[in-house]
Amino acid sequence: LEEVVAIGYATVKRKDLTGSVASVNSKELSKVPTSDIIQALAGRMAGVQVMQSEGAPGASISIRVRGGISITQSNEPLYIIDGFPGDIENVNPQDIQSMEVLKDGAAAAIYGSVAANGVIIVTTKNGKKGDMKIDFSTYVSFTSVAKKLELLNAEEYKSVHKQMYQNYMNQYPDDTEVTMPAFVNKNTGIDTDWQDAMLRGGVSQNYMFSIRGGSENAQYSLSYNHADEKGIFLGNNYRQDNARLKLHMSKYIFDIDANIAFKFTDSKQPEYSIKEMYMISPLVPIYDDTREYGFGLSDFDDLPSNRNVMADQHYEKSTDKKYHTTANVALTMNFTPWLNFKTSYAYRGEHQRQTYHTPAYVADPKAKRDYPYHSETTGYWEEHVWENV
Repeated sequence: LEEVVAIGYATVKRKDLTGSVASVNSKELSKVPTSDIIQALAGRMAGVQVMQSEGAPGASISIRVRGGISITQSNEPLYIIDGFPGDIENVNPQDIQSMEVLKDGAAAAIYGSVAANGVIIVTTKNGKKGDMKIDFSTYVSFTSVAKKLELLNAEEYKSVHKQMYQNYMNQYPDDTEVTMPAFVNKNTGIDTDWQDAMLRGGVSQNYMFSIRGGSENAQYSLSYNHADEKGIFLGNNYRQDNARLKLHMSKYIFDIDANIAFKFTDSKQPEYSIKEMYMISPLVPIYDDTREYGFGLSDFDDLPSNRNVMADQHYEKSTDKKYHTTANVALTMNFTPWLNFKTSYAYRGEHQRQTYHTPAYVADPKAKRDYPYHSETTGYWEEHVWENV
């Protein structure tokens, strides 16, 4: 009950709070080994739902406060980071001092209609008066496939297809256009487990370094975080780097607060169809030196046509890099305990660069890549906010 929570315009003790506010502190967040703050929140706040679009590293994650209220517009809450609107995905969990979620109508009263989906207030760590404090932490985690699908091996594949064709021909003896495929009676010695070939053990590495300290009139915090994650699917890799500098200075009637944060991400996703991985016949070899491009194809002995997913993974290359910068500075003049003036400037900007390249190659004889293809896409957006209150 004595816990102090932020409610947008002030801080109050929880026992004096009348609205609906959920909170979590840095101690709770540090228990979760992840570089994604939204994943660290999962299951830790009542009425707050965390959803991930997919299980791949770097997949987008969203938060719902007491469910969604719109089927056509965004249901994302408003994120306030150190007093300024921001993106919570750009904050490293190790930098967070506390988080509060405003879930009732009071949020809209403070921030207006943009807070209709709730407000998440994030306060990051800053230095304290005293000696310089240096922290370093690291962790390594491993992931694996919990349960693989039970697929047919080569003999089972031939047996099932032989039975399937035999049943059809027994039921429709006059249909002479359907004949037994050649592969059901041939022994090629090939038995490919495509699932094992495309899946692997995942590993995640995270390194965090910070320096914090200060004096009576000035405090500072400098932190850096590097995360590198290898997913369970071949070709799925994700890298993330975060750097943040926070300053606070007080002199006479003036308070100066400054923050600058930078985030870099490099995401690589599988360039093959997972559906094809499960559909292609175990009679098709992964590699075939007799083929022009060195990979096995499903164009022999009447086999169903499917793509060699390993060929797609080998030849198709793509990158998705993002550079996100957040900076803000505020000057507060405290004339009296009940009268002050604050002017602030905030900047947010993101540069995204996507590339895709593939040479001419063949993974499926019925869908050949006859010509090389290369594309590059660059996007940039920025936001400036100047407030005087």
